[in-house]
Formats: sequence, C-alpha cells, structure tokens
Amino acid sequence: MTTSNIPASAAEWMATGERYLAARQVAQAIDCYVRAVELEPSAWSLRARLGRLLLSIRQFDAAEVEFRRACAAAPRLPDLHVLHAYALREQNEADATVAALQRALAIDPHHMHAAIAEALMLPPV
Repeated sequence: MTTSNIPASAAEWMATGERYLAARQVAQAIDCYVRAVELEPSAWSLRARLGRLLLSIRQFDAAEVEFRRACAAAPRLPDLHVLHAYALREQNEADATVAALQRALAIDPHHMHAAIAEALMLPPV
C-alpha cells in the first residue's frame, strides 16, 4: 500500500480487509479490520466482523474482547451475545457462556441458536 492509496475511512479499511481475506491473506485482513475499529470504536458491526474473523482463526481471547465490546455498543442484538458466548465457550468460561446465552434469550426467547447452545451448556438434570 502506498501513501496515495491508504484508506481514509473505516469503510475503506474494511473493504481493503475483505480483499485481503478473499486473497487468503488473513493477517493483513485483521490489520485492516483493526484499523477500521480504531477509526470507529463504537461501531458494533465492525467489531463483530473483526470478532468473527478472529474466532475463525481460533484467536478466542481477542475475539471475546471484540464481541464483548460489540455487545456493549449494541446490547439489544441477540446474535452478538451468541457470538460472545461462542468465544467464551472456547475459553472454557462455562458460567459466562451461559450468562451470554441467557442475555440473548432475554432479548429474543425464540432465538434458536441461543436456545440450543444454552441447552448444550447446562448440566443434565
């Protein structure tokens, strides 16, 4: 990237990251996503996209941070709480996982993924 084609906005950084991702250059894609989040730290959708990418490459600690921040920015979106739960589960945080799933179900009691994941996390009766 030369100085003449450095992205100027979060959207441009995300688009550049998508191009890197399509070319299977994951590290460069992550760098672009991080730059986008730095430009718009309260944008839950950017954090969620970064979190999903981190989750896909098994960087669970970093993914959990992004999903936690996305949930804080958009607490009424159940899908974010489910994604947060997935990252927590991979960190062996059972109680926090169930709590995140319960937050998703409190928002949408019919959220299929949250209900199934919660059922799998709870101990048998």
